[in-house]
Amino acid sequence: MDQYLIESFREKHREFEAKFNLHDERLKSLEKDSVVKGQQIERVFEMIDDLKSEIKNDINRMENSVMKEARETRDVFREEREWLRQQLKTQADAEEAASTREHTERIEQEQTKRTVWQFIKEILIGLFALFGTVVGGLIAYQEIISAFFK
Repeated sequence: MDQYLIESFREKHREFEAKFNLHDERLKSLEKDSVVKGQQIERVFEMIDDLKSEIKNDINRMENSVMKEARETRDVFREEREWLRQQLKTQADAEEAASTREHTERIEQEQTKRTVWQFIKEILIGLFALFGTVVGGLIAYQEIISAFFK
């Protein structure tokens, strides 16, 4: 019976060793898988970090691009406003010059009319004075003649 127990014990021991070896192999396989999975996870994290870095760079480039375009747009609008101001100023100056020219022309026309009427007035005064002198001279001449022949 001792032999039977020893054999039974050995059989159990072999079964136990087989199971142990199987478990040991499975553990080693799982450890290898765990290491591989860990490496894969690390690679995934590295990829995520790279993607984050790329996204940050893209965001920075986009912000810079938007800011540059905003500056350019502001510059264009500023130039357009300045151009419009110049156009309005030029137009206002032209209108003022036209208004001044029209006013000056009216004044010159009025002065010309006054000058013409003054000239006509002076001629009429001269004619009336001449006529008065002639009439006065004729009257005086008539009185002189009538005084001699009386």
